[in-house]
Amino acid sequence: MRSNFSKHFWIGFVMGIVCPLVALIAISVVYSIQRGEAPLYFLQQATAVEGLQANLIKLSLVFNLIPFFLFIRKGKFRHAYGVIFATILAAFVLLINYVV
Repeated sequence: MRSNFSKHFWIGFVMGIVCPLVALIAISVVYSIQRGEAPLYFLQQATAVEGLQANLIKLSLVFNLIPFFLFIRKGKFRHAYGVIFATILAAFVLLINYVV
């Protein structure tokens, strides 16, 4: 039973890490194309502006709601725990990175 919990938790954790990364790249590509620039150019420019980095990461973390609610709707609560843990871990890293 414990290994099952661990397996499902880690699947949710990986989804909680991958989903915001995909969302961040998608946001950057859409914004770059909208401005008529090369794809991912916006992401390169955003790394130079300190306040914009944190805002983009926070926006991409909102996209963790998609797998979270999908897992909850399907009754896969252990997967949802992994997504929550990944989101909290990312928020903690942001807190440490931008406060300290």
